[in-house]
Amino acid sequence: MPTKLNSRKLWASIVLYLTATVALFFNKTDFQQFSTFMIFVYGIYSGGNILDKTVGNSDENKTVNTSTTSKEINITSTGGN
Repeated sequence: MPTKLNSRKLWASIVLYLTATVALFFNKTDFQQFSTFMIFVYGIYSGGNILDKTVGNSDENKTVNTSTTSKEINITSTGGN
């Protein structure tokens, strides 16, 4: 059963959050840089989810069943009006 915790975007944002938090804890960055980075991470995550929901579910992007049992269709031109 798929869960929401299987999302690559979620795990990538969690890793980035933890990495930035560790850097902040060990004084490798200041809070202003940390907060700016978190805004970018959240924005990229949110934008990815929005694009995934809108572009990924459009009718044009749905796959067509092209099984080997389908029949070939021969289209011939009549050449005249």
